Amino acid sequence: MSMPKSFIGANGMVITSVPGGASPRDTTACALPSGMKEHILAQPGFPHSIPSPTSPAHCIMLVKGAGLGMYATRPIGAGEVIFAERALVITPQSIIVVPVSPDALGTREDVAKRRAKYRKELMAMLLDRMSPENAAAYRALVNSHMNDGYGPLAEIFDTNSWQISIAEMRKAILGHLGNPLTNISGVCDTLSRINHRHVLAPLHNPEERAGATF
Repeated sequence: MSMPKSFIGANGMVITSVPGGASPRDTTACALPSGMKEHILAQPGFPHSIPSPTSPAHCIMLVKGAGLGMYATRPIGAGEVIFAERALVITPQSIIVVPVSPDALGTREDVAKRRAKYRKELMAMLLDRMSPENAAAYRALVNSHMNDGYGPLAEIFDTNSWQISIAEMRKAILGHLGNPLTNISGVCDTLSRINHRHVLAPLHNPEERAGATF
């Protein structure tokens, strides 16, 4: 499978895949503000190799009544790598609306329909860039936003996405810091099997917390 060419979408968004030169299975489908891809590619050492744990530390298994989940397979020390992976897809959190003339704005319902149409088209373009394996993994993820009106691909994104912090992205978004489109989120395959609660639950006492970093 050859890598699809990058192109410019609505609002100047660049529809692309990174890192270049890798097999489609090892790339991330991206929708990025214009200029951001060049900053990312210019980072020293990019693309970095994916770190591996010293020995397998987890497995993905069925959780009764909750689908697939992640289980530890051995004691894990503080700071250990449990797993690492490239995201399947990265795109802005902000809902992008294609500009129209004031006369064409219409009602709130019209605006909502345009927004939904754009998101459906954007996510379809990103899925088309994925390898068959990555696309199948994405489609297999949980969708808890059914009937939001944005279609299953966007609803899966909303269910499973994790925000990429501005601090991690700062060098890649110079000149874009005031742009809401730089609020980037990604969806990963394995990471999506971790509990999705945004307020992390206590384990044995209120001082113990569990979390994931990527």
